[in-house]
Amino acid sequence: MIFGGAFDPPHLGHTQLAQAVLRSGLADRLIFMPAQSHPFAKNMAPGKDRLEMLNLLGVETSDWELRQGGKSYSLNTLNYWQKQHSLDQITFLIGSDNLPSFNKWYQYQELLENYQVFVYPRAGFPFTPVYDNMICLRNFPEIKISSTQVRETLKNKKSVNKLLDKSTINYIKEHKLYAGARD
Repeated sequence: MIFGGAFDPPHLGHTQLAQAVLRSGLADRLIFMPAQSHPFAKNMAPGKDRLEMLNLLGVETSDWELRQGGKSYSLNTLNYWQKQHSLDQITFLIGSDNLPSFNKWYQYQELLENYQVFVYPRAGFPFTPVYDNMICLRNFPEIKISSTQVRETLKNKKSVNKLLDKSTINYIKEHKLYAGARD
């Protein structure tokens, strides 16, 4: 299962999600895939830093999209991984926060025709709209943390101890990634 995103920064909700998906048996591997460049022009911390913060969390990662350069399109990533792992069934994981804009994704219909998409519950984002070949993980624990919330908390010089792993906090401080990083 591929889980793509900005991970800017990766937070405790991401580790909660990984544990829940792997425990459930939905996938034997969950690969976090940080985007090189966001198709919707989102500014992000450098890819190497986002990848390293994910590695510090102990989740499985891939730098494939980072090495490609340019905009990261999920369909291209899934096609590449399917070709490399032709005996495996590659699936895709998104948060329910992606559903309102999913129809704006690059060739989203082809993505849905060729890959099963699992949708993880995010606080404040219902499972709508849902497209064919999407499976809503309704009985999974809802993720209540967002990277936007983390960045705002850091900007306001407040504690992120309940939002980030200690290793991520230390990395952010050491590399001065977000304004106001503190314990």
